[in-house]
Amino acid sequence: MAPAKKPAKRKPSTSKVLFTDPYIRVKNVARSVTWYKRILGLQVEMAMPNKKKPSFVRMNAGSPDGVALMIGDGSDIMTGKKAPAAVTTAMSARKAQKVVSFYFRVDKKIDGLFESAKRKKAKISQPIMNMDYGMREFSMYDPDGYLVAVGQTKAVRPAAPKPKPKAKAKVKAKAKAKAKPKAKAKPKTKARR
Repeated sequence: MAPAKKPAKRKPSTSKVLFTDPYIRVKNVARSVTWYKRILGLQVEMAMPNKKKPSFVRMNAGSPDGVALMIGDGSDIMTGKKAPAAVTTAMSARKAQKVVSFYFRVDKKIDGLFESAKRKKAKISQPIMNMDYGMREFSMYDPDGYLVAVGQTKAVRPAAPKPKPKAKAKVKAKAKAKAKPKAKAKPKTKARR
């Protein structure tokens, strides 16, 4: 019997994922764009069919090759055809908001961002707090009810330097010197008759 042929090894893909653009459907694109600009500082990169009355917008954090969010009303961005009934029904029922949330990481000044969001009347769902997993974060709801969390890595405090071995020996020697010596027991003597 001839030995079985091994399957040919597949070459790994040469592509790698660079970033993701979540795409949310909202009732009012302009209102959502204003909220993400005011609260998180995102910028409009592209609006279709026009910036005055967009049905689709791509926003980013200052660079098209990084954090991005796409916002649309569910209509076809190329043809302008209205959103299918299933999409408008799901949007009205807020089904996506029950299972979709966003987590934006910031590099610094999260406390200032939290205070700013409160001043701008963002609907805060969790106040700013330190989390056990190393983040400082807060969360809020956008105008369509999507949960938007913002987090910053907490500064890690350097560990206290360990005492040198000689220092430990000196501490032990001092402790022994301070200890009281035990009284010696008197030897038992036989009773005289």
